[in-house]
Amino acid sequence: MPQDEILSRILFQKASGSLTTSQAVQLAGAAAQFASGGEGTVDRMRRSLGVDNLNVGAGAGGPMVGPRARSATG
Repeated sequence: MPQDEILSRILFQKASGSLTTSQAVQLAGAAAQFASGGEGTVDRMRRSLGVDNLNVGAGAGGPMVGPRARSATG
């Protein structure tokens, strides 16, 4: 899944192709912020959320995001 699609599903709970014009502009701004570094969007989101893994998938009820939190010891 492309990183902008993942970001769209996290921010707006829908596919990027079904965003309003305003949401698409917001998505572009968020993607630009994440893309400003050498890491990918998902890697930057994972790090900023403080999780080791960030799982993104599509379930029967829509998109799902499931972080696995870091342990307190490491």
